[in-house]
Amino acid sequence: MEGCLFWFILITFCCYVYCTTQNMWFVFLAIIGISASWIQFTPKKKEPLTKEELEECLKNIKNDDKGVSNMVNEMTKCPYCAEEIIAGAQKCKHCDEWLKNKPQTQAIRYRDDLPAEISGWNWGAFFLTWIWGIGNKSYISLWALIPFLNFIWMLVCGVKGNEWAWKNKQWSSIDEFHRVQRLWAKSAIIIFGSLIGILLILFIISIIEDSYL
Repeated sequence: MEGCLFWFILITFCCYVYCTTQNMWFVFLAIIGISASWIQFTPKKKEPLTKEELEECLKNIKNDDKGVSNMVNEMTKCPYCAEEIIAGAQKCKHCDEWLKNKPQTQAIRYRDDLPAEISGWNWGAFFLTWIWGIGNKSYISLWALIPFLNFIWMLVCGVKGNEWAWKNKQWSSIDEFHRVQRLWAKSAIIIFGSLIGILLILFIISIIEDSYL
């Protein structure tokens, strides 16, 4: 069913692009953009566990059950709220305080919400769009290759870039995320600054040549 829907959308949109532009190159770009979006939003199917993996999971569950049954008999008090909790608990279920070191890396890698520290504009996504998208596993940015949608999608990438990159890649910390995105922004500024400089030089040369004619 999903495959039929994909082909219907692809053929319909390609027909529309060809009828309005009469250019096969634009049709090719449309195919890339739609295919990338489909890959981005289609949920990945998990492969079934092998027999060895199932046996290992069952063994771990049995070991965990033994450990839990032993800890249930041992209770202690939370140092923050003085409520009774299981001995060895990492976090108090009453006051939500961490009793041991908070697992920062795991919490960041698997968190779905967007931290306030990384919200904002992404210059790398704005200037480099689909190039940035491939590097950050945000393939929906390939929509920027579709004709008549380019500049609008550049703005969308700039606004949503941080959110896409955060959710589609695994980051060990917020500092690492900022460091990588700053590198993308610097690269984008250097590339576009060089292009603008080259265009200015060509413009000045053309003016000088016209003055001698």
